[in-house]
Amino acid sequence: MKNGVLRLGILLLGVTLLWSGCDMFDPTNTSNPDIRQDQYLQFENPMQQWLSGMERQVALVYGAANLDNEREGPLTIYHALASDNYVNTETFFNQNFDNLALSPQDDDIDDILFALSDLREAAQFGQNEVAAADEDTSPNDLAELQLYEGLASLLLGENFVAAPPDSAAAPVAPEQLYQNALDLFESALGQASEAQTEYALRLFLARTHRNLGNETAAREQAQAVIDADRDFVRYARYDNAAGPTNLMQNALFDRGSFDDLQPLPRLDFLDPKFYQGAFPNTVQGDDADADIAIAKAEEAFLIKAEVQIAQGDLPGARQTMKDLLDIIEERKTSSLSDEIEQRRFSVNPQGVASARPDSTNWRVAASPEDTLRAGLVRDRGANAIPFPVPVISGTSVTDDIIDDQTAEDGALELLYLMRQEVFIGEGRRAADLGIRLPLTRNERTLNPNIDAGDDVLEGFVPAYIPTSSGIPLLDFCVVGGEAGGCAYPRPNDAEAVILVNMNEVLVENKSEALPFY
Repeated sequence: MKNGVLRLGILLLGVTLLWSGCDMFDPTNTSNPDIRQDQYLQFENPMQQWLSGMERQVALVYGAANLDNEREGPLTIYHALASDNYVNTETFFNQNFDNLALSPQDDDIDDILFALSDLREAAQFGQNEVAAADEDTSPNDLAELQLYEGLASLLLGENFVAAPPDSAAAPVAPEQLYQNALDLFESALGQASEAQTEYALRLFLARTHRNLGNETAAREQAQAVIDADRDFVRYARYDNAAGPTNLMQNALFDRGSFDDLQPLPRLDFLDPKFYQGAFPNTVQGDDADADIAIAKAEEAFLIKAEVQIAQGDLPGARQTMKDLLDIIEERKTSSLSDEIEQRRFSVNPQGVASARPDSTNWRVAASPEDTLRAGLVRDRGANAIPFPVPVISGTSVTDDIIDDQTAEDGALELLYLMRQEVFIGEGRRAADLGIRLPLTRNERTLNPNIDAGDDVLEGFVPAYIPTSSGIPLLDFCVVGGEAGGCAYPRPNDAEAVILVNMNEVLVENKSEALPFY
């Protein structure tokens, strides 16, 4: 992809030195921009240095600004905008994603493809070249490299209509990319000797089996994680001092005067998930940019419950979701007094600027047919009182809400709400909605296996996603007395209604949208 062979040459000649600017990777303290591959392989402990560099590449995949403040691989930004999670009210971020205009000429899509290609190629180089040069390479080191290579295939399969499985290869369907990822994860699992590597591999295996609709295997791997470590989390790590910095944090909290990326009202209580100081246990210290979870035990519970629902075990699924609530309740939160994110305004489908929910007296409904709920909106603005922000996982679901689900469709809708809330900001929602990116014009130019007009150069938006008027995924109304209920709210009528409940839409179209149907 994007001629991975040429890109790997850049990795070998330059990425070592780019990484040396970050405390994650500094093999020689040199600033020589002309270091050669053979020189690098002669460094002391090159494998450990390479693995540290792989961590940086993962951070770039999920979305980062490097030392020159150049955006890299904005996967989380794409999922935030091309879904029903965040409203791109006023930012410099990609307006095309808002409208699900997925063009092969889009530079952000190119960056995502580029970053994933880098991850795969760097992992392969580590296995083929660095391991041969470092006699201290352990089986777990090789397992880590296969994990990274498999993650690249998994993310390509989840996010693109098709993609080359290797440099300049012919594009293959997501199912083949998933199978490639399975093979790599299984091989890595046989070599892993460290618990943190094993648990991440099992979660990625469960996730990949789920994508393929393999109920038994997905549940088996999910259960293994639940049994081993119910608190497991693996992060993409960020460093605000030397880079890379967390691009989602830039969007949600480190806001310039123009930036206004805000969640839909029903997700307000989860915002901002990433902000400076949110992770005091991170190795970079209290003032570091927040890390992004790329694998966490919550997913094991979600996968197990989804399999149980598909197999008709609703009592078991309800109990699994309750077990998940226990995990979420124990997760870290951080107290925030939000004087930055004043909820400014919204524009309803009739084009009327209206007040945006910004205090705890607001109630929110997931659709015109759903019940209004309190407790989903926080106090914002200069006089806001501190409130807890979930910085790993949060949910609005309660035991009572779970107990109310006595039918399959209701349980499924609740499960997908929990997925939406638990994974918000982590680059997952657009894939859950079934949206896929096209390959890009740069890939077509460099890859002889792609011709102009090929289907892989067209993005995919499922027919069940409403796109007929404005941005329906993001529209909501505030109650006030005008026609349609979309105008300035009266005092004590602080009610917001989301126009489309996409979790309900997914369930209504489960034979097309969901993996086990």
